[in-house]
Amino acid sequence: MTKPVLLFDLYGVLLQLQTPAQLRRIEQTLGVGDELWPVYWQHRAAFDAGELTPADYWATVARDLGVDPHSYDVDAVIAADLDSWLDADETMVAYVSNLVNDGYKVGLLSNIPQFLADKVAETHEFLQTFHAVLFSCDLGLAKPDLKIYQVAAAALGEKPEAITFFDDTIDNVAAARKAGMNAVRFTGIACVQRIVDAAAESSND
Repeated sequence: MTKPVLLFDLYGVLLQLQTPAQLRRIEQTLGVGDELWPVYWQHRAAFDAGELTPADYWATVARDLGVDPHSYDVDAVIAADLDSWLDADETMVAYVSNLVNDGYKVGLLSNIPQFLADKVAETHEFLQTFHAVLFSCDLGLAKPDLKIYQVAAAALGEKPEAITFFDDTIDNVAAARKAGMNAVRFTGIACVQRIVDAAAESSND
């Protein structure tokens, strides 16, 4: 059986997205409401690419929101943000870990800032079993830059067309396809199972 090479996004795939309660905690710690989120995401790409430290990122966000820099505890805001990004999707993690154990070549490609990448790697030991783990902060690149998919393919030792990439963000999926990968918008574990099962059935024909 020729096993497909699998490349996964992290958030919304293997780890959970932020919950409403976690979002409210960040807002309250900074002393703002939901006006935070457009600004939070506006500067996140630079943060994920390693261009901003956590303190610089939050200073930029606070400035754009007109928040007095002396009115909040930056360490507490950083901690609230960090804690909101650590919860695993245990069902997906177990499934993908079984694929690794069964001999599948598996990689990770995530847009993530350095402080969070370090904590994720420390917290989630299953990543140590992956054949390649690529964080945007280490590469100075972020999805959907086409170059990052080329780097990921090289790290896996495969041509892009041999890789199936799963991401919950459509822009990242579209870019991966342009880079030559078979890319699938992740909507749940079933979309991964279909790819794996189809490959198994094809090899048995």
